[in-house]
Amino acid sequence: VEVGVVAVDSGSGDIVYDQFQDDLLRTGLETRVSHLQPKEILVPDNLSHETSKIIKRMAQGLGARLETVPARHLDEEGARNKVRELFSGNESRQG
Repeated sequence: VEVGVVAVDSGSGDIVYDQFQDDLLRTGLETRVSHLQPKEILVPDNLSHETSKIIKRMAQGLGARLETVPARHLDEEGARNKVRELFSGNESRQG
């Protein structure tokens, strides 16, 4: 299963991106999420039932907010444009 993860630290502006092949138990995803310790997790509405269950369990264990959003909002081009929009807006407000 191919998995993609993007983490944004809104305080520092740091962005972490990873794309990888994972096993059926999603051990790679679990390792990455455990390391990142997110406060909020956004997932597309087209996840498999098994992946959704695993992420829900991880979110509960971390005390993280879990939000399901339309998959079209998380496609590569849409995500890239949204990040650019957010951070270009921050730069103009600061400078």
